[in-house]
Amino acid sequence: MRPILTPCKPGPRTIGGRSARVATWLETFGSEPDGPLGTLCGKADCINPEHLAHIRDMTTHCVNGHPYTQANTRWRVRKDKGETSPTLECRTCWERSKHRRREAGALGTIIRTKAKAA
Repeated sequence: MRPILTPCKPGPRTIGGRSARVATWLETFGSEPDGPLGTLCGKADCINPEHLAHIRDMTTHCVNGHPYTQANTRWRVRKDKGETSPTLECRTCWERSKHRRREAGALGTIIRTKAKAA
């Protein structure tokens, strides 16, 4: 999945006797989609071509089973790990890991302890 940087474009359910999503895909990319289409924004009436994606390419839940919703999702670029593009992160999992780090002590203490052990 990629971050949504453009606003939604509500549209009709059908265009010219076809699904509005398929018609938009054909107009934008010039070829028939090779599977069902969904929207990254999750809105049923959105036909913005930047929001369209094949359903098999869409991730709907994190590894712990929390749904990726607008309120529960954040995009993060981990420059410390050499990443250059944003990755999807579950806010619930992030909050839980933040509390585990606090309970274990200061993050700097954990890093220093690991450095001494190595």
